[in-house]
Amino acid sequence: ENSGVSLQLDWDLNDAVTLTSITASRSLERFDNADSDFTTATLLSETASNLTDTEL
Repeated sequence: ENSGVSLQLDWDLNDAVTLTSITASRSLERFDNADSDFTTATLLSETASNLTDTEL
């Protein structure tokens, strides 16, 4: 399952200067049934990742 959202805010401080804030968040969750150890054992692996970043 993948999901994400981003937001950009622009502030006009005066006629010559604009401040921009960009924030993004992404999420990943994945379940795999794989033979990663090359035996007869059934293994189920879960991968989860969350990332948030903000830039000014």
